[in-house]
Amino acid sequence: MVSDSSIQLIQKILNNTASDAEIDQFNSWLESSEDNRKFYRQVKIIWENSGKIYDSDEFNEATAKENIISKIRRKHSKSREFKARFLIAVAASFLIMFGIVFLFFNSGLFKSDALLYSSAMDEIRELVLSDGSHIWLNENSTLEVAHTFNKRKRKVFLRGEAYFEVTRNEEKVFKAVAGKTTTKVLGTSFNLKCDKNGNVQIIVKSGEVEFYNSFGLKKKKTFEAGDKGNYLSSGRTIVQERNKNSNYLAWKTGILNFSDTPIGEVCKILSDHYKIRVESTIEDSGISLTGTFENEDLEEILSTISITLDLAVSRSENVIVLHKQ
Repeated sequence: MVSDSSIQLIQKILNNTASDAEIDQFNSWLESSEDNRKFYRQVKIIWENSGKIYDSDEFNEATAKENIISKIRRKHSKSREFKARFLIAVAASFLIMFGIVFLFFNSGLFKSDALLYSSAMDEIRELVLSDGSHIWLNENSTLEVAHTFNKRKRKVFLRGEAYFEVTRNEEKVFKAVAGKTTTKVLGTSFNLKCDKNGNVQIIVKSGEVEFYNSFGLKKKKTFEAGDKGNYLSSGRTIVQERNKNSNYLAWKTGILNFSDTPIGEVCKILSDHYKIRVESTIEDSGISLTGTFENEDLEEILSTISITLDLAVSRSENVIVLHKQ
């Protein structure tokens, strides 16, 4: 039996509102049994389709998802034995009210044969898929891959951030779904990131990709090496531009490169990479940093900056400040 607390935890995971401790708790629960994994897969499929397959202003996605969770909880309070077929029936009857049952059962997603790969805090996980593609998961990220992957099609679902090196296969297009976006490739390399608000960023390292709202195929855009795309969930729009961030893969490589980088921008890069606030009180834009740091801790980098640029470093509990001596 899945407890009410587990259902509540699943709801937070799917809503992207879980804390780091709750994510760890969820991963432990998920790995504890195959029944837990099957239950989560069924709920996740229904949850995601409640919003994905009906893109209308008249459809209240939040209410739909709350009703799904409520129905699951009510069933669990009446019986200790929960069957996947009941969950499917409840969700189907609920979605019928919105006139989308045809789309739902033709979406091809109603399966429970997916493999879930997760990375924990401070862990980068490397995966090799059955087609030879390499994927690196950044910390606290999840990749869902069907057992049938590479048999008829190549499709994965990402939550969090990952770097892809996709093996080329012109007969089987590779698709990576993140949030409400799809990245379509034949064979290339790119970095894909989806935040808790559903905003998605893609940076193409090599080759060419198509990046689009999963339900707005007419608005799909082509990205080449060096391009960056940002999908804004609030406006369901994609902004395309050239990538100016040379450190977007620092989480994977451990290498930070600075080339005449203004000190304010250096602070932002260090903040993102080491997950601690680094600020500067220096208004002189003429102060910049050039250098490469490979797998060095923050203290070593700050010491180098202090000596090289003749700056002082002040520390408090949650903030590091760079300022003139």
